[in-house]
Amino acid sequence: MKRKITALCACLALALCLLPLFAQRAEAADLDYIASYDISVTPNTDDGSLDIRVQIEWQVLDEGPVEWVKIGLPNGSIRNETALTANIDRLSYDNSYMYVYFVRGYDDGETILFAYSWTQEYMYNLDGGAVTYDYTPGWFDEARVGQMTFTWTDPDGITASSVSGASGPTPYILERENLSHGERLNISVRYDNWPTALDESGSADVTFFNQSYVRDQLVPGESYVFYGKAGIGCARRSQTPFLSVRTARAPSRGGYCRSTG
Repeated sequence: MKRKITALCACLALALCLLPLFAQRAEAADLDYIASYDISVTPNTDDGSLDIRVQIEWQVLDEGPVEWVKIGLPNGSIRNETALTANIDRLSYDNSYMYVYFVRGYDDGETILFAYSWTQEYMYNLDGGAVTYDYTPGWFDEARVGQMTFTWTDPDGITASSVSGASGPTPYILERENLSHGERLNISVRYDNWPTALDESGSADVTFFNQSYVRDQLVPGESYVFYGKAGIGCARRSQTPFLSVRTARAPSRGGYCRSTG
């Protein structure tokens, strides 16, 4: 009997030692898996904006159903947002996110294949007479990506002077498999023979810390003078860092986020 009690105590002690490891593993488990992630980009010669198309094959692993996701934008200056798959009920956006609402919720084990497009403004930089782009599509900090394809296509009638990070000629394609958490792709493109004149005007975000009521006091159409420290914001930002966020309760600007309702 004493030997049985000793063995039982040893088993209990071993179980208690392993419990934190199992808990840590369960806590660190991914909620989603991105089976495929395709991004297509084409610049517009009229204003330097980018026509962007995204298609994602998103597998729900845990904590479903997923009813909508929000995907970070570099700034709120977008137009022509369009749902390209029938499972998207509607799209909306603000200065931080594109909101993708599905026609139904997706449970654990289901796959969401969805696509949408938009035109993104203020993404170029001027270097003398040249127009340059340094673009990093969104990445996932808390999900793995099975296949990622990033395609950059020159506008009609113009050819890039130099391209870094992709094979060409146009369309320039970057491909990678089995991306780990936070892994990303980048492309730098330079056009020395841009056919139109672009300027450096744009938009800027104004932040009132702990003074959200100020926003309601601003009247559309009126002119205002703002004082303060200017920093690197999202207006005219050539790189778009998206941080993966797995809960709608703690969103991060520019982040992929999914909601369970």
